[in-house]
Amino acid sequence: MNVYQAQKALTPASQIVKEGGTIILVAECIEGTGEESFEQEMSLYKTPCEVMESFASKEFVIGPHKAYLWARTLVKARTIIVSDQIPPTLAKTLMIEVTSSLQEALDMALPNYTSPKVAVLPYASSMIPIINTPLE
Repeated sequence: MNVYQAQKALTPASQIVKEGGTIILVAECIEGTGEESFEQEMSLYKTPCEVMESFASKEFVIGPHKAYLWARTLVKARTIIVSDQIPPTLAKTLMIEVTSSLQEALDMALPNYTSPKVAVLPYASSMIPIINTPLE
């Protein structure tokens, strides 16, 4: 429904992706970010590291906490969202790349790796992955 909820799928994906790998998140996001405070928090910073550093010095608040969880993934892996509901200005605020098709996302990601390992997590927001070797 929105980026705020779609973030839940990034947590297990970030647990199995190799440092510097790529996560492709397929999420329609017809409601945009879904939480104004999340988007506002993201708009305050230029890099995911800045988001995380700021969070460490603040009191925990529901809404903006998603910015920390979001940034934690971005620090580890390139993140591409497949959605035709996220305009370029929002993508810039969220510090991600957006494409309207899964094929285009794969075309953007795969040339960066010589022997990519790919995992598909159809129920990512409700799973805990166990893996011995991180994926690219």
